[in-house]
Amino acid sequence: MAEDCTAPCVGSKITVGLNGDSIFSASPNTLKANSLLPEIGVESYLLPFENFKLVSVVNLEQVVEPALGRNPVFSGLGLFQSELYAEYSFEPLTLTAGTIDPVFSLASEAGDGVFAADLAENADMNESLGMAATVDFNLAGYSHSLTGTAFSMDRSFLAKSWIKHRPVPKLSDGGAGNSTGISSLSLVLDGCFGAEAGDCQEDGQFGYRLGARYQRYGVQTTDQVDEDIIPRNELALLGALQSNFDLGEHELRLMTEAAYIKNFESNPVDALILTGIAAYVTDAFTYSAALSRQSITGAGLPRSERLAELAIAYDPETGLGLPSSDWSITGAYAYGVNEEKQKRHVLSLRLKLELGTSYSLR
Repeated sequence: MAEDCTAPCVGSKITVGLNGDSIFSASPNTLKANSLLPEIGVESYLLPFENFKLVSVVNLEQVVEPALGRNPVFSGLGLFQSELYAEYSFEPLTLTAGTIDPVFSLASEAGDGVFAADLAENADMNESLGMAATVDFNLAGYSHSLTGTAFSMDRSFLAKSWIKHRPVPKLSDGGAGNSTGISSLSLVLDGCFGAEAGDCQEDGQFGYRLGARYQRYGVQTTDQVDEDIIPRNELALLGALQSNFDLGEHELRLMTEAAYIKNFESNPVDALILTGIAAYVTDAFTYSAALSRQSITGAGLPRSERLAELAIAYDPETGLGLPSSDWSITGAYAYGVNEEKQKRHVLSLRLKLELGTSYSLR
C-alpha cells in the first residue's frame, strides 16, 4: 500500500467480510451446523520517508471454536494483532522485521475459491516473530523474487486477543518452531514469465514457486511423553506451478502445489499435501474448482484428509464507485473428509468489501 501515497504519509485499507456457512449434510449427523461470522481486517501504514514504512494489521474474527452442534452467529470473536513490522526497500532488496507471516504456500495466498487452500495452509507458519530479506532479479526472461526468512513462533503479548481470549503459545506447548531464539529458517524462490513475480496469478503467463523450510523442535509435550515420542526437527519442501491461458475475452488459470513435510509438527510422521486449482475467468465472474489431499504416514496407520470445492465469484471492476474500493461475493460448495473419516457437505456464501485511503503529512 505504500505506493498509494508519497512520503511522508499515512494510509489504511479496511476489509470487511461476512461469511455464511451451512454444513447441510454430515456423517455423523451431529456435525451439521450453520454459522454467520464476520472477518474484519484493518491494515494501516506510516511512510515517514521514501522506501521505509511501518505496517500494522489488526483482525477481528472467530478465535474460539464453537461446541459441537452449536450454530455460531457473531460469536467467539476476538480482536488481535496479526502483523506489526517495519520494511525498508532499496532496489532490488527489501528488508522486513517484526511480527510477520513467513512466505511459503503459494496456494494459500493466491488460490481461488473459499475452502480450496484449507489443507495447503497447514504447510504455513503464521504470526511469527522474525526478519526477512527479499531480492528481485530477472533471469532467462523470467522475473524472480528470492525471500529468506529467519523466525520463531510468536509467544509475545502481541499473540493475545481481546473480547474473546485465545490461548497464547507457550514453550511448554512444544511443536515445530516453538523454541527459544530464532528456531526456523526458510528460503522461497518465485519466478514468473510475463509479469512481476508478485503479480503472476492475474497478469503472468507462467510461474512457479520453490520453497524449503527448517523448524527446530520444541520441548517434549505431555502427550509425547505418554506416547514415548521424542520430538524432532521439521523439514518442509514445496513446489508450485501456475499457468494462465488467454482465451480472447476469457482466461483459464491453473495452479498445482505439492508440499512434503518431514517430521510434521515435530512428530515422527511425514505429511504430503497436494492441491490443484482450476479457474475460468470471464468478465467479472470467476468459476473455480479445487481438489486437495493431505496424507500422513509414519507411526500408526496412514491417515488422510480430502477436500473438493466448486465456487463462483463475482468481482466487478467498478468497485463501490469510490477511489481504492472494491467488493465481491463468492458462493461455494465443498465436500470434505477428515482423518476420522467424518464427512461434511458445506454450502458457503462470502461477501467482502474493501476500502482504502491515504493522507499526506506534508
